[in-house]
Amino acid sequence: VMGMLIRRNDESSIAALLAMTRDTDTNVASTAVEALGALGTEPAMARLQEALGEAALRSAALRAYSELSATGPPDEATQAVLLTTLKQVSGSTGQSVTDDAAVAAVQIARMLVATHPDEALQALTRLDAGEFSQATKELVAGTRLLFTIDQLPNLAKGGTATSPDDLDTEGGSSGDEAAIDGDPATYWDEIDGQSLYRLRVELPRATEVSAVSVSGW
Repeated sequence: VMGMLIRRNDESSIAALLAMTRDTDTNVASTAVEALGALGTEPAMARLQEALGEAALRSAALRAYSELSATGPPDEATQAVLLTTLKQVSGSTGQSVTDDAAVAAVQIARMLVATHPDEALQALTRLDAGEFSQATKELVAGTRLLFTIDQLPNLAKGGTATSPDDLDTEGGSSGDEAAIDGDPATYWDEIDGQSLYRLRVELPRATEVSAVSVSGW
């Protein structure tokens, strides 16, 4: 039922799911709280933030944050809620941070890095002081590295992209230049099933490169 409500994602469905998070049956309430992570709306995020303070629901809320995903930055109201939550779960209040909270902080930071890069990076830096599993440490360090790279100037945008393979484009791809235009909505892709794919980026002058970052499906 909760999965159906999430797929519908209309006002009445969200209201029903939010009501389930306050069910007297803890199992029902926890499952509903965890399901809120798939919505990413301001009411859902506000309820998750509230659930963090409820002992019976905190673990479910942290799991919900670890499942956050979005194709674009959240709206301003949702950003405001997530910023407050990010400080809460990343230890800005001086409280110790568990592995689950650290994973939640990483995912929230990913949601906010496009609109609030400084706050997102500061949250990951705060997590350095935590005692986490090796996997969580690597997640935090790797995400922070990606954030740092993303704030460097994109040298490729000043270059020229070519593909010397003479292959047709695939699906909704937009040609060679789409690979380096800085717009994640456009991309370079070529026909499937070939043995080799090459994309050449030529810069206008000799340039020092400090990192290479590739994003895509």
